[in-house]
Amino acid sequence: MLNQEIAYKARSWVGTNFRHLGRTRSEGCDCLGLFMGVASELGLRDKFGNPVINLDETSYSLVPDGVYMHSKLSNHFIEKEIANIAPGDLVLLKFANNPQHLAIVGSNYYDGSQKFTLIHTYFSLGKVCEHILDKKWQERVAAVYSIQTITK
Repeated sequence: MLNQEIAYKARSWVGTNFRHLGRTRSEGCDCLGLFMGVASELGLRDKFGNPVINLDETSYSLVPDGVYMHSKLSNHFIEKEIANIAPGDLVLLKFANNPQHLAIVGSNYYDGSQKFTLIHTYFSLGKVCEHILDKKWQERVAAVYSIQTITK
């Protein structure tokens, strides 16, 4: 299943060092670099069938333009409600009320309630990490996108 494959591939990047504008495991990556790396490895395509890797950009600041990010993602992927979040989805997160950070939804755990994880390059930790999508992180969610297609 595609969603599980995306989550599994993203998890394989955990521990990769943070590097602004980075796109590789060996040299490091940022949040977009992680998504582009996973997209490249899996041959992901947008909702129009275009390779996701063609959407890559490498001329943004440490604090990217959130309006632009939200618009571009909404134009190329299917936006969905957070209530329908699933492993493999792409999440746009806001910091200081600006949607400026990307994460991939990882596994879901069951301990009486459903919990998901986020896999992302977290500047504060200096590496790609995975952690529970708890209430604090849920409040940061600006949008959730479904990645629908794959080619190999």
